[in-house]
Order: sequence, then C-alpha cells, then structure tokens
Amino acid sequence: GYAPATLADETAQLIRNLHARKALLVGHDWGGAIALATAFRHPGRVSALAVASSPFRQLDLTVSWHVPLFNVPVAPQLAFRLLGRPLTRAAIRYSAVVQTPFDEAAMDRYADAVTTDPTAWLAYYRTLSRQALLDWGVRKVRRRVRFLAPPPEPHRLRVPAVVIWGEEDRVTPFHLAGRVAHDLDAGLVAVPGVGHLVHEEAAEVFTRAVLDLAGPGPLTPAERASDGSD
Repeated sequence: GYAPATLADETAQLIRNLHARKALLVGHDWGGAIALATAFRHPGRVSALAVASSPFRQLDLTVSWHVPLFNVPVAPQLAFRLLGRPLTRAAIRYSAVVQTPFDEAAMDRYADAVTTDPTAWLAYYRTLSRQALLDWGVRKVRRRVRFLAPPPEPHRLRVPAVVIWGEEDRVTPFHLAGRVAHDLDAGLVAVPGVGHLVHEEAAEVFTRAVLDLAGPGPLTPAERASDGSD
C-alpha cells in the first residue's frame, strides 16, 4: 500500500530496524509528503525534518498540470513504456534551471529508474496525489460553504523543520513556499536561480540547510585540534 500512513509506518520501522532512536528526515516533492506523514505520525522517531519543493495543504494546478495528467488511466503507463527515456530527459530539462548536474550519466540513472517499472512508481504517485487533491478540494469547499464546519487548523509539528525551495521552480511554484513554512512553523530557505530539483541544482546550499537543522555534531580530530579541544 502507498497510502501516506502506511509509508509513514514503514519509514518509522526502518529507522527502528537501523538501530537508531531517531532520524533527521529529508524529502523532496512527494518524498516530502512521506517525510511529513512520518513526522506527524511518529514524532518520537524523527529528530528534525527538511522538505524541499513539497507542497503541504496547497496546490497550484495551473502550474502543476502534470498531477492530474499522471492520474489519467492507462495512458501514462503506455507513454513511459514506449517513450520513457526521452520523456524523463525532457522532464528534467523542464524542471531544472541549473542544468550542470545532469550530464549523460546522471540522465541515464534517472531514466533507468523511471523506465524499469512505470506501473509501480505511478501507483505510488497516484495514491499520494489523489489524497492531496481530495484534501485540497475538501478545504476549498469548506472555505466557501458557510454552513460547513471550518477546516481544522494545520497540525503543528513537534520537531524542528526547514522548508527549502528554488525561487524559479516551474513544477511546484515558489509562491507556495511561504505558506508551507507558515503551516509547518518551519524556517524557509529560498534558493535563487534554482528550479524544482533544488537538491541537485544547489547541492551545497541544500546540504548546508540540512546540516544547520541537524545542529552541531561531534568534532572530527582535525576540528578538535584546531579548536584546542585536544
């Protein structure tokens, strides 16, 4: 099952089976949705949360037109079976503003992953996106129909969080970022000149944001020596 609750339970069990008490979760796009579900459902297993280009309670289908398109029956499976490699390349070229990380080897790795079994990842994508669409639609109706109960306030995370977003994101537009950070009571790292694949396009900025969230770790021997700790 690809329901958010199921995947959150699996993630929490993975953390436990790795003999870790807690983990810092990092998720991009729909992976961010799973990281969020895990943090809400299993806060005792999550030390902190970083989500990138990952809408929460907000959608903009005028830009994210691929969401309903991927939910059309049969056609996406056929398209990615017949034209998976060129479609994957085109999607990355469209999504990324900084193209440097996507050399031929990187493109091949992405294409291999996407074309191996399109039915499997489409099942994951459709389950998560349909739930997001349903929740989004219910909230819109509740806001417009007076006699319906008002929507509940966003659940507050019980762990520190940061939202990372490329300012030139063409897939999940940047105007959603501030609201996501507000609803999660999280910090916001806006990355200029970067598109949807912020972890690839601005890897150093992305990594620094995650490390800052993690806080200071144990010093290496070299760091201890320079710090006068030895």
